[in-house]
Amino acid sequence: MSFDALIVTAAAAMDSFSALAPHCPGAQGVLYDTALRGVHHQRLMRDHGRLSVNKVTAAKAGSKKPRRGKGRRVPKSTFVEQRTVTLDNGTTATIDLFASDGAIGIATMSDTGEHRFDELEYGFT
Repeated sequence: MSFDALIVTAAAAMDSFSALAPHCPGAQGVLYDTALRGVHHQRLMRDHGRLSVNKVTAAKAGSKKPRRGKGRRVPKSTFVEQRTVTLDNGTTATIDLFASDGAIGIATMSDTGEHRFDELEYGFT
């Protein structure tokens, strides 16, 4: 699908959300695919008071043909926050939390400069 097609798809979706909003006063959010971008999320929150949930788009889309290295999908990643945690031995440590491809985790760098992302498992307290 071309970028222009995504814009039309997102525009049509936004028109539908706007038309539906008055008829769904209890709705709290919208679940949609990756066609929605930041401007659409902002409009949903600002104009309609709805949260939007969708899959994170890639920083770079992969090619249609399977390849190694170049041409692979590159997930988006970003720094979220620093958090101080208490370890099992009672000491504290400050960790950097990152999001990668929609998952939260801890990013570290090895002594050779390679980045490693360890996704955190969800736990219920």
